[in-house]
Amino acid sequence: MDNVILVEPQSYGYGFYEYEDNIIFIERFSNERAIVSHAENVSEGGVLEKEYSEYNFYFISRKVEVFDTASDDFKSSLTPLNLPILLSYYSKSQQRISINLL
Repeated sequence: MDNVILVEPQSYGYGFYEYEDNIIFIERFSNERAIVSHAENVSEGGVLEKEYSEYNFYFISRKVEVFDTASDDFKSSLTPLNLPILLSYYSKSQQRISINLL
């Protein structure tokens, strides 16, 4: 996974967290384009395909949650994942707001 940081300088980092009986994997990126680029890199034929093949052997993605605003193009690019996609952000009063996109 450290190759992600080398290949994708726009990737801010990642971490694995235990929550009850689950492992939560969180990735942080600088912007939408960085996320799309990462998806291309870990897909078949991408420069990080091998590293992520091993990751996908152990983990199953259950949802995508974006903590920021998202363009319509970006939302459309997530649709093929066939996962629940939540768009979450904080209002000016710091109240968390989540919108289920799919």
